[in-house]
Amino acid sequence: MKLIGLCSVTFRDKSVDEIVDLAIENGLNYIEWGADIHLPPGDFEKAERIKNICQKNNIFYSYGSYFKYKEDDDINLVLATAEVLGAKDVRIWAKRISSKDISTLEYEKFIRVSKEICDKAKNKNININFENHRKTLTDTTKSAKKLLADIDKDNLYMYWQPQAGNNTSERLEAIDILKDKISNVHVFNWDDEFNRYPLKDARDEWKSYVDKLGDDRAYLLEFVEGDSIEQFREDAKVLKEIIGG
Repeated sequence: MKLIGLCSVTFRDKSVDEIVDLAIENGLNYIEWGADIHLPPGDFEKAERIKNICQKNNIFYSYGSYFKYKEDDDINLVLATAEVLGAKDVRIWAKRISSKDISTLEYEKFIRVSKEICDKAKNKNININFENHRKTLTDTTKSAKKLLADIDKDNLYMYWQPQAGNNTSERLEAIDILKDKISNVHVFNWDDEFNRYPLKDARDEWKSYVDKLGDDRAYLLEFVEGDSIEQFREDAKVLKEIIGG
């Protein structure tokens, strides 16, 4: 089954039920539930409700946390929420510092803590996924590859997205290098200044990414031009055409 869906943060102003309705109406079967609005860590009652409504509608799902290794970030609460939700994948951020700016001592601590996080997640049958994001320790292909190797856990993966500042060839090279560790994919059409455009304008570019990545992972729309429902519907149609779903 091809997994095509959306991140709930695409529409932060919509309710859980409205997000599910959007998925169903547009023939999508996967939702990444964001922890900032739709499922805050520790809201176990809401996690149970989301699990039930997704399972009732045959929708797959994951948990998009905003754990960033800050002192007040609680990975135990994040994992407990994901466990109640029944999510097998949890997204976290590889700190909020560029890979070129971190000290050796701080990096070593990051690796040590990350190993502990992966072990805790494995005990709950959960995979940890870093986001391929600017101003984090996965902001370059080289740093991401090193980080994954240094942590060296079999339940550690990455979410991939086109890296700002890279051209299409560099992005395709990143896929080649990281492919075995790429789980879900965040889909959007932005320029380097983060201006948004219709996905159809990047159809050929995204087709080249999908051809390399294959269709055995989830492709999730994340943000659309103008936060428009109409644009979302068009982008969902284009994404399904690209993947063949």
